[in-house]
Amino acid sequence: MKRLVLFLLIAATHATSRSQTASEDSLYNKAVSLMNASEKESAISVLTQLLNQYPKSAKSYNLYGAILLGQGDTREALDMFRTSVQADSTFWMGYMNLGNTYTDLGELDSAIAVHSFLVSRHSANGDYYNDLGDAYMKKKEVRQAETCFLKAVQLNPHYVLAHRNLGAAYAAQEKYKEAVDELYIARTLDGHFPGLQDELYHVTQSAESAFEEWVERAPRNADAHYYYSFFLYYDEDREEAVGALDRAIALDEKEEKYYLLRALWLWNLEKYDRAMSDCRKCLELNPGSWQAHKLLASCYESLQDFPKAIEHLQTAIRIDSLVVGSRFRLGETYGISEEYQKAIDELQAALRLGHKSPLANYDMAICYYKLGNYEQALYTLRLARSRNARYPRKGLSADLDELQKQIEAKMR
Repeated sequence: MKRLVLFLLIAATHATSRSQTASEDSLYNKAVSLMNASEKESAISVLTQLLNQYPKSAKSYNLYGAILLGQGDTREALDMFRTSVQADSTFWMGYMNLGNTYTDLGELDSAIAVHSFLVSRHSANGDYYNDLGDAYMKKKEVRQAETCFLKAVQLNPHYVLAHRNLGAAYAAQEKYKEAVDELYIARTLDGHFPGLQDELYHVTQSAESAFEEWVERAPRNADAHYYYSFFLYYDEDREEAVGALDRAIALDEKEEKYYLLRALWLWNLEKYDRAMSDCRKCLELNPGSWQAHKLLASCYESLQDFPKAIEHLQTAIRIDSLVVGSRFRLGETYGISEEYQKAIDELQAALRLGHKSPLANYDMAICYYKLGNYEQALYTLRLARSRNARYPRKGLSADLDELQKQIEAKMR
């Protein structure tokens, strides 16, 4: 009988625990939805209620901090992140946000201490190395930053932000060849990553004399012409940029990267037949080049041959499913082809992989609108606005306003 009573007590305790967890999760998820819908005051109200009931809810303090940070209340956010890790010393997201907020406030020694602690506990997490590198970079300890960013991209070769940051660290040390390599990798992985084009422009402008001297000093070095083509392209001398790659290929006909870059420049010059020819040459040299298939898709999309574009993007994704730019481009192309649910699926995949620009949410909102799901379209549009506030895209605000009018007209 005693054993039965004990069993019933244990079962009741577990049931109560499950009930409390379910109730906490329900309130937390409601707060997340309100925050994503930009209803931040309502989200704070729900979090206040939640924390009154569950004062040890680390994730709730963390979410509260994220909302405060978004409102510019950085000191108050810092307090919330600090409280989240006091509530649960194993809540790693709280530590990450605490460290990043210290970085934002310029309290770099504290930031480095927090991120170093995270790295010591999770040495296989590229995010933590990237954040530690960011703090070192702001402290102008560039060599340490470079080491951290390099570790981040070694752990995750698809990590666009870490490639971008590593490029910036190289540029700060006037290692222009390495800087161009990393920024170009980031651009290839996600061509819509905010600010990348501007950074490539500034780095190549800074490298002008170094790349020119390299070509003059070693005119038969194919790589010298390859890197000089970056300067020429971003200096708006695009025909000559192609010419530089012509010279590189004449010196070395077996180097895949020369054909890939020339294909990209030719595509931007709307010389699609020549661009596709270079992509096919890449595939002869390397049948596993997802980059060549992605560029072929861009050419076919420009020629309005969307089935072919989709075919090559699907192939690119089969070769490497973790490239955010391939997912985003496939989502866009499905949308143009009026395959709206497939478009939504791919755009969501791009967001899960770390796509930063507001375009994915905007394109998804259009798809939901076309499918007649106006509530979801409006919700996704709000997400696009929130992301556009953080990563502004020229002219997008007007497009968001127009789409909102169309959605609200259908909901009346």
